[in-house]
Amino acid sequence: MTVPNILTLYRLMCLPFLLYYLSQRQILLSLGVFLSAVLSDFLDGYLARRFSLVSKIGKILDPIVDKTFVVGTFFYFFVSGSVPFWFLGIILFRDFSQLVGFLILWTKKVHFNIKSELIGKLSTGMNFVVILVLILESAHSVTAVNVSLFNLLFIGASFFTVLSLFYYGLVWSSLYRGQVVC
Repeated sequence: MTVPNILTLYRLMCLPFLLYYLSQRQILLSLGVFLSAVLSDFLDGYLARRFSLVSKIGKILDPIVDKTFVVGTFFYFFVSGSVPFWFLGIILFRDFSQLVGFLILWTKKVHFNIKSELIGKLSTGMNFVVILVLILESAHSVTAVNVSLFNLLFIGASFFTVLSLFYYGLVWSSLYRGQVVC
């Protein structure tokens, strides 16, 4: 087990603590757990690349943990009334589509290299920004005057999420058809 993989698992273990602290309105603890999870996301990739610790399990585990963390947190905020259904639906549709695409390629024994792409990083980054603002909003640090900020963040995160859906869809459909993809 490499250090980057341990950091990835740490991020996964942060999720129940984050959700618990949010449910108890412990905003400072929620913020601390969230920021440490985001830092672990940055560090695991950096350390893996910098010290040649990239592993097959890490390539699979990292995006699964990212998606679990983001979906779990957005689901909490959806249930609490802070995230609109359409936004959660876009996130769920993209992640489900990626899972189906992966399973199709895997069952058809198509050989491919799982690697993160800039659009995926931008999408995850935007989602993290939205989560940060939602955590701050739950402490009433962000007021109703900033409704336009929320709308802009939801639209921006949705844009990058949909863009990543189309990008990965094109790449994976090309792989399925046997075309070489850069």
